Amino acid sequence: MNRRLVRPTPKLFGTSYQPPIEKPPSWRPWRPVLIMIAVVAGVTLIGHLPMFQLKTVEIKSAQSEIQTEATKLIGQPIFSSSIGRWISETRSKNPQIASLTCQRGLPDSLKCQVIYRHAQATWRSHNQDVYIDEAGYVFTADLTDNPALIIEDLTNSPVVSGQVVISSDLLGQYQRLVQMLQDEGFQIKSLFISESLFQVGARIELPDRPALVGLFTMTSPLSSQVKALKKVIDTKSDITERVDLRVSGYVYYK
Repeated sequence: MNRRLVRPTPKLFGTSYQPPIEKPPSWRPWRPVLIMIAVVAGVTLIGHLPMFQLKTVEIKSAQSEIQTEATKLIGQPIFSSSIGRWISETRSKNPQIASLTCQRGLPDSLKCQVIYRHAQATWRSHNQDVYIDEAGYVFTADLTDNPALIIEDLTNSPVVSGQVVISSDLLGQYQRLVQMLQDEGFQIKSLFISESLFQVGARIELPDRPALVGLFTMTSPLSSQVKALKKVIDTKSDITERVDLRVSGYVYYK
């Protein structure tokens, strides 16, 4: 007969095991949050003390309207959110402003710097004249001296303030083209675009001859195109309408 060794089951009675005691929740994990709340509340209360209310607001290089609006901040707490709202509203209401930065000076001063956009050209589209800066950014403003360069969009695409209508590199090429033409003695009335920004026409006024149009491409050297234009105008007196220089090595005229 087979016998198996049966291991006896240990007795549960009289054991020293005790269930763990549940500890009450600790506030320590919330300690950083509570400290932050206390700091923010303290700064807010301190910022509303009379000694931290704005007494001077200085705006450098700003127009008179902005100077007047800025004085309304006097009396506001220096840490008030109304200062940030005023900066945002001033930027949105004045598209000519490129940047407006302000620094708080404890305990009661605010210093701001305004930088305005400089009009590089007048952009004419859909019977509307707006200005563009060196980055091609569209804005409107009351300028005493309008920029000499006029760019007409013959597609009449609508434009709005804040829109970028041309890259800075391409605008620079337009400006170089005008300068090269003027160096050759041509008087430029305006530039125009129709099919592409990389193909531009120049309305050229000539002494003792009818005005004509020069057609250029930005994908070929401008200097060779201007020299070819000069040569054909000097040698061909029967040109009365246009000179097309957009195909490299060829000149078409009418």
